[in-house]
Amino acid sequence: MVAVGVGLVFFHEPARMLILAAWNDSLYSHLFFIPIVCAYLLWARRSSVFSNLNFAPVAGGIVLLLGAFVVLLQVVWGHDLNQNDQLFFQATGIVIYLWGVFILICGLRVFRRALFPMMFLLFMIPVPSVILEPVVRFLQVGSAYAAQGLLKIIGVPVYSEGVHITLPGVTVEVAKQCSGVRAALALFIIGTVAGYLYLNSNRRRLLLVLAVIPITIIKNGMRIMTLALLGAYVDMSFLTHSRLHSEGGKPFLLVAIAMMVPILWLLVRNERKREKVVVSDKNRIGRPDEPVASPGLALADRSITAR
Repeated sequence: MVAVGVGLVFFHEPARMLILAAWNDSLYSHLFFIPIVCAYLLWARRSSVFSNLNFAPVAGGIVLLLGAFVVLLQVVWGHDLNQNDQLFFQATGIVIYLWGVFILICGLRVFRRALFPMMFLLFMIPVPSVILEPVVRFLQVGSAYAAQGLLKIIGVPVYSEGVHITLPGVTVEVAKQCSGVRAALALFIIGTVAGYLYLNSNRRRLLLVLAVIPITIIKNGMRIMTLALLGAYVDMSFLTHSRLHSEGGKPFLLVAIAMMVPILWLLVRNERKREKVVVSDKNRIGRPDEPVASPGLALADRSITAR
């Protein structure tokens, strides 16, 4: 309780900044749901996770101090950082502090059993700018080329150069805000949770998460293609002031989730099929009613044949 009280005082300002960012900026809106999902995952497996609790003041205290140290780094040297990178340090300190409280109360063994829900809290940490900016650029260019490919498939004359797409009478720029990075993060979180709940193989879980990259690019290409066609052949306002432009990411996110479902189904089916084969092989090897040849009898059979 003392650690919790100290944390509420020490981490009050970082937590307030994180909540304000999640409330005001859609890039961080997912932060509200991460602790809820973490709590649900712990509750769903509470019988296997929360057994043999062991108070660990030393290990928990070290982790708590590490969380406080990260926040102090931001306070001392974070004045030259942009808002995103300041939130990165603040959120990192909060997550490490929550780990410390968990270890302090439950112990290291319980923490290891709850490793996935605890690591899931890392999604509360904003992606630092040094990583975010190249990812956004990659999604911008990839989405532009995806839109160009889709337009060519349906027979629309189009030319693209970098993040610019040219149709008859209109040129569309894929801006940073249209890169789909928010949707990519949401799909990455959904894929991580779905893999944890429905798959047992880490390799298949990784495949499901990696599928987010092409799905995001294709989904964003579909959105850009739709806006470009409406702007070129219906009304230019679709590219500037329409709700489809400002809020159209949500319905296309549902399309992306629908694209993930068959991939998850195929991975689950493949995994179950392989598990059945393994169980069948084990049963066949260990079946008691099957005669087992004796080495001595086999040797005698070979000697008789030789005669």
